[in-house]
Amino acid sequence: MTGARGFDPKAVAGKVPAPERRVDILVIGAGPAGVAAAIEAAGGGASVLLVDENPVDPGLMGLDAPLFYGGRYTHAVRAKARMLEQVVASRPALEQAFEAGVEIELGVCCWGAFVGGYGLASLPGPLAGLADETRSWMVGFERLIVATGARDVAFAFKGWDRAGVMGARAFHALVDTYGAFAGARLVILGSGDLALRTALFALARGLEVAALVEVEAAVRGSADPTREIQAAGVDILVGYAPVLARGGVEGVEGLTVRRLADGVEREITCDTVVEAIGLTPVVELLDVLGAALAMRPCLGGYAPVSRD
Repeated sequence: MTGARGFDPKAVAGKVPAPERRVDILVIGAGPAGVAAAIEAAGGGASVLLVDENPVDPGLMGLDAPLFYGGRYTHAVRAKARMLEQVVASRPALEQAFEAGVEIELGVCCWGAFVGGYGLASLPGPLAGLADETRSWMVGFERLIVATGARDVAFAFKGWDRAGVMGARAFHALVDTYGAFAGARLVILGSGDLALRTALFALARGLEVAALVEVEAAVRGSADPTREIQAAGVDILVGYAPVLARGGVEGVEGLTVRRLADGVEREITCDTVVEAIGLTPVVELLDVLGAALAMRPCLGGYAPVSRD
């Protein structure tokens, strides 16, 4: 044996997949933070590759990956070229990144990232695994920026697995990023700022919001958007809990809610139930890399922290 801790270079020679290419900076996630970081890095003379999983393959959407889509998308998501155009049109900063010299790959996910360490001594350098709907490959990097954002916190009630029950992040994505939302009349669960923003977002795009449903005895979000929503004629039901999403083969047709104080139930007609109770950071890639994580309730779950 040679090397530290029993590492035998001959035993692994040629077994590590070589990266197709190397870049100075690899940025995962083309949201506002990721695009801004990519532009800044390119401005400093670094070679930058920016990847984003959108547009997501419709097969993955059907599995509610990476967001809780709830089957509320149109057949337009199957037109890959159109979806690429939609993603670019919904994110004007991508054009700025391209002009700054950033290489951009859309419809590409990062399934893993690896740096040298115990059990990984054979790596030729830091590597990231990327994939699209047809193939998987490795890219080497000097620095990695993870800007994967957050996903919905979902909770279960009877009928929550029916088509038409979805998360707020997925709702925003289907309406804004994809232009492929199939619903028309919503009930939004929650009354925090996420729920209030979602309601105003829906109203601004011509969708009907039947009600917001909050289990607490008072609205949890800010006063100004609350007043704006109420002025639009939307009911905010406080002290209520969802008990049944009912429907048929086409999905949700209505939601039954129950007043906690006395058990009285109310039926609300809708074709979509949006769960907007909170978000949690997407930290799986950081976890694989061995980053320090800690529970941060104010951020909705585990988040990266400094080891210092």
